[in-house]
Amino acid sequence: MVKDINAEEYEQLKESENTVVIDFHATWCGPCKILSPILEELQSEMENVEFVKLDVDQFPEISGANQVMGVPTVVILKNGEIKENNWFSWGGNKKNIKQCKGLTQNGDRCKRTSIMKYEECNELRKGGDYCSNHKKN
Repeated sequence: MVKDINAEEYEQLKESENTVVIDFHATWCGPCKILSPILEELQSEMENVEFVKLDVDQFPEISGANQVMGVPTVVILKNGEIKENNWFSWGGNKKNIKQCKGLTQNGDRCKRTSIMKYEECNELRKGGDYCSNHKKN
């Protein structure tokens, strides 16, 4: 289960060197309830990524600091910096969340693979859209 965090725990996560996925949600939000089990599934599949959720009504100042304009919003932090901020008005889906650039190595991804196969694509050509294993012929 994805842990619901408070302000103190959020501050600790900002100090973390790990990748952190924060689900900014509200108890009254229908799409948030759709997104929640998707994030729980991803949490069990993805190593070295911490998944948490934060209630926007309880912590509006943290939501504002993370540029949350609507719920659900998924914010991805790396080394305490926002790498991606996505508002999923429709609840999102697993494939779209996996492809968030904040979850991929160096914030990039090969356009022909998903995050789950990114380990095979560990060297993107500089300035290119494809890794050396999947470059266009």
